[in-house]
Amino acid sequence: MIVYLGNQKINNLYSGDKEVINPTTLAQTNNKLDIDYLIVAGGGGGGQGGGGGAVRFQGTGGGGGAGGIITGSATLFPNVYPVIVGDGGAKSTGAFKATNGQTSSFLSLSPLGGGGGGSAGDRNSTNCTFGSGSNGASGGGGGSWTNFWGCPITYGSGTVGQGFDGDVSGGGGSAGPASGNTGGNGINWLNLVTYAQGGDSAGTSKTALGSGGLGGNYFPNPGAEDGVEGVVVVRYQATSSIATGGTITSAGGYIYHTFPVGSNNFTIPSKV
Repeated sequence: MIVYLGNQKINNLYSGDKEVINPTTLAQTNNKLDIDYLIVAGGGGGGQGGGGGAVRFQGTGGGGGAGGIITGSATLFPNVYPVIVGDGGAKSTGAFKATNGQTSSFLSLSPLGGGGGGSAGDRNSTNCTFGSGSNGASGGGGGSWTNFWGCPITYGSGTVGQGFDGDVSGGGGSAGPASGNTGGNGINWLNLVTYAQGGDSAGTSKTALGSGGLGGNYFPNPGAEDGVEGVVVVRYQATSSIATGGTITSAGGYIYHTFPVGSNNFTIPSKV
């Protein structure tokens, strides 16, 4: 931006004690950028349901736990900031519990993946580990009817500050614990989008990023679902983009950088 006082060019323009870099930029002052961030890890996979028609096979798989969420604000300087987004955990097959979601990270903050859901069991099982929901950011739900194999129904525990516990079948959510076979609630961030819901057990599929996978029903539809991948979102107040990286959109006076699964970079260039 070029500003003149009479016929004298002024190189720097200040509003109070803040140097204005660009008249369309409200977040970048004095070579710094004020951001809000959302870091969501991958949700845990759902557990498989019972595979046979007999009553003892009619258990449901546990829903996956929601991926962990860390939010906050920061002031960043021109630099390259690595971003890693974790994928959702794999659903279970047979007498095996589902896998946990993958960790995401940004600014040295790393929420855990959601816990995988337990399986309903299999007549060829030789141990009880298949029915237990795993611990994670939010805990995975336990596989029901595992007591027919002499196994207790146990659910996964959540991590304080990132999520909540699972239940008998439902996976824990980022904003609350599971209740029975219903997964816990997710959170609504500053962009008014919901993230990281706990997976139901044989209920409704969750599509919000970071959500746990649906637990499988019993015969003839025992199949479960994978957990939903995580995401990292960075926003700052401006009408045009300053930084690079991810998918860039604008809404409500803010620029949003949304990062997909994998390794990425959020780059703030030096002031021009």
